[in-house]
Amino acid sequence: MLDLSVSWNTSDPVYKQLENGPKVVKGPCAVTNDGESVFLLSGGKSHVYSIQSNSWAVLDIKSLAVYRGTLAVTDPETGLIYFPDTTAQMYSLDLRINTVNITKGIPILDSDMIIWSAYLRSMVKVAFQGDHYTFTPSNMSESSTGWNLFRTGTVPERHKWACVLPAFGGSKLLYIVEPSAAWSTIVYTLDVATRTWTKGSPTPYFSAHACAVSGDQVILWGTFQLMTQRKTVVYNLKTGKWTDRYIAPPPRPTNTRTTHASQPPQTPTQPIPSTTPSSDMTSSNKSSSDMKPGVIIAIVAGTLLSIAMICINVYLRISKRSKADSKRTTPDGSSFESVDAQGNTGSSGKEGDSNS
Repeated sequence: MLDLSVSWNTSDPVYKQLENGPKVVKGPCAVTNDGESVFLLSGGKSHVYSIQSNSWAVLDIKSLAVYRGTLAVTDPETGLIYFPDTTAQMYSLDLRINTVNITKGIPILDSDMIIWSAYLRSMVKVAFQGDHYTFTPSNMSESSTGWNLFRTGTVPERHKWACVLPAFGGSKLLYIVEPSAAWSTIVYTLDVATRTWTKGSPTPYFSAHACAVSGDQVILWGTFQLMTQRKTVVYNLKTGKWTDRYIAPPPRPTNTRTTHASQPPQTPTQPIPSTTPSSDMTSSNKSSSDMKPGVIIAIVAGTLLSIAMICINVYLRISKRSKADSKRTTPDGSSFESVDAQGNTGSSGKEGDSNS
């Protein structure tokens, strides 16, 4: 395994020996959409390698019997692994439930290459001979297999042992090929939107090599067994040049927010009163909120008038009582005014008799 999470020089790339797996010759292989496992079909058996545990396991999937040279690619959205077969059949594997679905496809040669373009949301078949095609699962119907011609303008020279990669979210396709007329390797970049090719600078000859893309860098390693040169090389997509150093992308930011779900629940020491409003309170609040402004003004005015009348009444009582007290204390014994329970006034004594 070549570690792309750290930077290194091409003279000393960071490789790691993994657990040995099954023997296979040109068997279909694909990485799962979560990036945690690798699926490999060998000898009619389905194998899964766990990157985290560095271990292999065998799955019981009997209906996946594809021919030698069959290719495989993963849909990152659904997680389905597609196997376009040389017999014009299309297998789709769902590893969540270990089931296989078979539909009609187009013939795939063992010299063809397939990749998944997230930009197109489709599989792209780059053919060694004949036309290029795309397969879009959402276009499948009773009248359509989902396959369509993929016209790319002027196609660069094709080679049987080339390498195809998606880059920049699938908006670019990389076609890494060694032209037959020159002992060198060239990276062609296809802009998917405009269907135009761009030719990069050549590098020392590679054939039947492994390839990967990381950010704006392409990494090649390994080559045909007859070639003596097997070093690892790096191609910069921005500068269009080969370089002797790989620069690892920055680590992804982690979420540092504190969530309540990670905290254990606390048991309250005292009962917590319910904050749910009662039906009476709810209806009262609703009635208050539904009142019109005119009604509210009338209520306020009536309340203020009632308070004013009470204040006047109290004032009159106090005033009359003060007068009465002053009349009781007169030395000549003259009459005084009295106020009954209803607030009526009357007179008694000598002045009362004379007035009557």
